[in-house]
Amino acid sequence: MLKTLHILAFLCICYSVNAQSEAIENLKNKIESQSEDTVFQIIDQHLYYLDSVDASALQKIEVLNLRVNISDSLNNRLESLLGYQQLSEYGRFMNSNEYFSILKKSGNAQAGLGNIDQAMQIYFTAVTLADSIDNDTLLADIYRTIGIKYKNAQNPNLALKYLDESLIIYSLLADSVGILNCYMTMGNAYKQQDIYDSALFYYDKSLSISENTNYARGAAGNYNNMGSAYLGQKNYDKALEHFFLALEINKAEGNDKWISYNYNNIGNAYYQLKKHDQALLYLNKSIEIKTRLGDDENKIQTLEWIAEINAEKGNYQLAYMYLQDHLRIKNSFQDAQRLQMADALEARFQNEKKEVEINALKAEQSLQDVVIASQTKDLEHQEEMRAQEKNLIYALGFIMLSLLVTIIVFWRNNRQKKKYNEQLETKNSAINQANSEIEEARVNLERKNKEVTDSINYAKRIQAAILPSEKTIASHLNEAFVLYLPKDIVAGDFYWTERVDNTLLFAVADCTGHGVPGAMVSVICHNALNSCIKQLGLTDPGEILDETTKLVLKQFEKSEQEVRDGMDIALCSFNTATRELKFAGANTPLWVVRDEEVLKYKATRQPVGSHTNRVDFDTQVIPIQKGDVLYLSSDGYSDQFGGEKGKKFLNKRFKELLIKIAQRPIKEQSKLLRNNFENWKMEYEQVDDVCVMGARVD
Repeated sequence: MLKTLHILAFLCICYSVNAQSEAIENLKNKIESQSEDTVFQIIDQHLYYLDSVDASALQKIEVLNLRVNISDSLNNRLESLLGYQQLSEYGRFMNSNEYFSILKKSGNAQAGLGNIDQAMQIYFTAVTLADSIDNDTLLADIYRTIGIKYKNAQNPNLALKYLDESLIIYSLLADSVGILNCYMTMGNAYKQQDIYDSALFYYDKSLSISENTNYARGAAGNYNNMGSAYLGQKNYDKALEHFFLALEINKAEGNDKWISYNYNNIGNAYYQLKKHDQALLYLNKSIEIKTRLGDDENKIQTLEWIAEINAEKGNYQLAYMYLQDHLRIKNSFQDAQRLQMADALEARFQNEKKEVEINALKAEQSLQDVVIASQTKDLEHQEEMRAQEKNLIYALGFIMLSLLVTIIVFWRNNRQKKKYNEQLETKNSAINQANSEIEEARVNLERKNKEVTDSINYAKRIQAAILPSEKTIASHLNEAFVLYLPKDIVAGDFYWTERVDNTLLFAVADCTGHGVPGAMVSVICHNALNSCIKQLGLTDPGEILDETTKLVLKQFEKSEQEVRDGMDIALCSFNTATRELKFAGANTPLWVVRDEEVLKYKATRQPVGSHTNRVDFDTQVIPIQKGDVLYLSSDGYSDQFGGEKGKKFLNKRFKELLIKIAQRPIKEQSKLLRNNFENWKMEYEQVDDVCVMGARVD
């Protein structure tokens, strides 16, 4: 009986698989020979049908794979993007490698459409995926992809940052192809900034690996890139030497596309050397291959160079034809210089054409006059003298007419030439005016940037004035330190201390945002704290935070727009007479280190500021012992990215660090925290303001 059930189950599975395969084949047959728009409409209808019958995710994935394969083959970027976006929604039904591939292709589709920000969001999702499964190969690959896309988006600095990340991982994996590709792209990023020496340094490192591993394609690519760098330095001999080395390898490999690029670069080098015949020879070879391959996009620059060379040689009609072909492919007439060249070439071509027509008319008229004169002589032989007089009159008339025509033509040509010169002067004047306006705007921008920077630096001095000095902290808290590292010139974090009779109050606060917005919020919150102490005479931490919240909300209510800013804070009070420690916090805990153990006292889960379902802040009485070390910290320290894998520091490492430094002298602890922060952060950007206060109980 059991064996029969197994057989029936196997047959059901086979039937289901066969049915799905048959459905896909039917769909392929249905869209065969259909137009591009109709194909995607049919696929959309089939997906809608699968949704209506609650088909399995695997069935939908198979149809979506068909969609992206078709759109990729048709080079339809919008449909490719739509297909990859839909596929990414089924990531939980794929294995990690498949899902990673879909994310990368989706990011590539966004980047191909110029949506670099959306592409980066998808790429970093792929980074998180690769990191979560500890797959260094995928992680290196996606970091290199991010670097390439930033380079393509004209952001070489970010490109180099992520290429460095990729290079580190490839080096650990001993992946020679990955390493040489990173070096090559890093060279391209430096070349993009015209830093040719650095570019050549990385190309040479990549070339060495290519030659050691017999990787012909890599060697050809590096020779070509080195030639471009030498061309940028105007070292034409070196440039041509490397271009021909790349060409030799690509010919041996039969790589027509790269052969066309090599011809293109060689032609450009000869063009810059003013060797026009050699330049045209190689540029035309490049065009021939690109035409055969259908590579119209890369013909644009080549056609423009051919047009310019023919114009310099005086072949204006040929130059005009090539330039028209260039403009047709480029489909853009925004470039003022190219428009001027097209206008000039067309004008000269039309002038030559008119001159040819006029000369033809003159020749025809002369021939007709000769025939008439001959016929007149034959018919009026007896009146030879009078015929001669008439012929003289005709000749004089013809001369006068020819002279008149010549004068008219000369006058029209001069007027046309004057017209074109005036147009050229007008365009040049407009360009000069635009350049002047751009320069003026640049100077104004630099001046405004300086004014803004000076204002922010002045704001920094103002903000520093409201923070307690080291002398004030020492007078209030005998053994204490503060580590204060703003992310920008001014900060949203601040530290605070006051004394009311026998009660010491001290706090660390993290206001919404950082930089100028955060600093503005910090001033409001700082003033509110002072008001609670000096005007209301409060010393209970919970009551202080409740009243501070009211003052902050009252201040923000004055704005016509809704303001939801506020602060997170850890606030302590210590009575020096009773030695009683009280604590209240807004989303920020108190850490107490005692005998190599960290005690965490949680805060109320709400900020000082706008919040739904607000409750009163809870004041906790903390039992303390002599030698306890109290730590108050904003989240900037634990949220910092760094380490070998670029991860957050997190509270777990923060607790371990506090245990490690707690027994050291208080003044030394600030230095240890700073050194650890810098070592963890490495080359990563600081993500938030950092403020840590520590105090030892005597």
